[in-house]
Amino acid sequence: MPWQPSGPVPGAALIELYGPNQRSGGLLRQFWRKLRLRSSETAPLHASMQRAVEHRALMSVAIGDLGLANTSTVALSALERGWMLYARTAARGRPINTEVPVEQIWQSLAKLHEAQISHGDLRVSELTDDDGTVLFGGFGKAEFGATDVGMQADIAQLLVTTTAVYGAEPTVTAAIEVFGRDAVLGASRRLTKAAMPPRIRRAVPDESALLAAARDEVQKQTGADQIQTETITRFTRSQIIQLVLLVALVYVAYPFLSTLPTFFSELRSANWWWALLGLAVSIMTYLGAALALWTCADGQVSFRNLTIMQFANTFAATTTPAGVGGLALSARFLQKGGLGAVRATTAVALQQSVQVITHLALLLVFSVAAGARTDLSRFVPSATVLWLLGGAALGVLGTFMFVPRLRRWLGTELAPKLAEVLVDLRELAREPKRLGLIILGCAATTLGAALALWASVWAFGGDTSFVTVTVVTMVGGTLASAAPTPGGVGAVEAALIGGLAAFGVPMGVAVPAVLLYRILTCWLPVIIGWPVMRWLTRNNMI
Repeated sequence: MPWQPSGPVPGAALIELYGPNQRSGGLLRQFWRKLRLRSSETAPLHASMQRAVEHRALMSVAIGDLGLANTSTVALSALERGWMLYARTAARGRPINTEVPVEQIWQSLAKLHEAQISHGDLRVSELTDDDGTVLFGGFGKAEFGATDVGMQADIAQLLVTTTAVYGAEPTVTAAIEVFGRDAVLGASRRLTKAAMPPRIRRAVPDESALLAAARDEVQKQTGADQIQTETITRFTRSQIIQLVLLVALVYVAYPFLSTLPTFFSELRSANWWWALLGLAVSIMTYLGAALALWTCADGQVSFRNLTIMQFANTFAATTTPAGVGGLALSARFLQKGGLGAVRATTAVALQQSVQVITHLALLLVFSVAAGARTDLSRFVPSATVLWLLGGAALGVLGTFMFVPRLRRWLGTELAPKLAEVLVDLRELAREPKRLGLIILGCAATTLGAALALWASVWAFGGDTSFVTVTVVTMVGGTLASAAPTPGGVGAVEAALIGGLAAFGVPMGVAVPAVLLYRILTCWLPVIIGWPVMRWLTRNNMI
């Protein structure tokens, strides 16, 4: 039986028809929301189009009984072939503008919430003013028996909508006057793109600026130190990034896993004291990296936590090409430690610059020392390779010079950052103590890795010199930073094994020694780095 009103209907009725296929898009969106958002953030799914339209009509009746609906249900009927008819009156009242006091909008929402009803779609197009009373339309997202989450979402939506019309200051003032400081402060945690429904964001101009303006004004008027973002998704961005990194880790580690049976058979003949020495000296790399970055950040973060972070840094660097994940993690840690975004980025860039300079200087010194007794020509590429590399470099340079967008990027993005790093390097030259600490940390990072490889070689009976192993390690480290594979997997092992063999180390020693070295300096820290990263995330350090 179709539903009909008991009395006469004033004015003309608007008739809406809903076909059976119109439901599919809505179902997919609702399913995606159920999958992505926490259970408390989504309303129950409607089993059919008929139930969805019935829900809208019934909420229209319920809100109309409060005198807050700008439209009334006239008729509701199920038609043949799965179609639904919904008839309603035209919206009464005038559109909301600055002539309507913003307090009236918030008072109407408060009355709605007193009846335990949430609206869920508070766009300005769904609000009208009728003789001093603000009315609501569009009841498809409304809920009877609304939860605190639904009502907080309403307040957040109305903060955005009214800020777009009235500005942030009068909007927040009216909201606090009607709902109170705590309710508005709690709802302001939802002033993010993730928590704000797309239909609300599309209905306002420059949603990012509006969200920021409303959030800043709430913080100002409530006197809150900060507004912690509400987590509404089942999986946070950090968790998704960590999952991607873990998958990448499994992918890049697969070739290494295939060599484990041979490695373990060789491991039985290893000298465990040398292996333990390699593990001990590999810790120098983390202490050195932490010391260098801590000094670059002027000691403004905890050295202990920064040292712990180096294990998570190893995990992030190993699972991303050229270690970019580790650089991003370092910058994020410094920001969470109290440094500004620019200062944190500059500190990381400064550390990397000094690391490169120190690495090249040590490579030159040890190459000269090794070259006095050893032929290093086998490490120098052939003339053809050098010509190809030079041509590729000129091609890249020409592309950046003649493509306007790339040229602008060089001038506006890269050049200022390089200028900042050069300024910091000049300032470092005037602070010998600080410069010495950074160089010491960078040198410890490089030499710690070399000592670990040297101990690994001796663990399997090799007798090559430390100078030789240091040259091989630094060449391998250079390849690791240039290789497109995450963590330089494959390229590093090949370079180290080939380098040791070139200096006369037997393959029966070089292969297991390099595998042991990679376990000590790469895979073992990566295994530790995963839970460390989760711990840092839980403690809001990254």
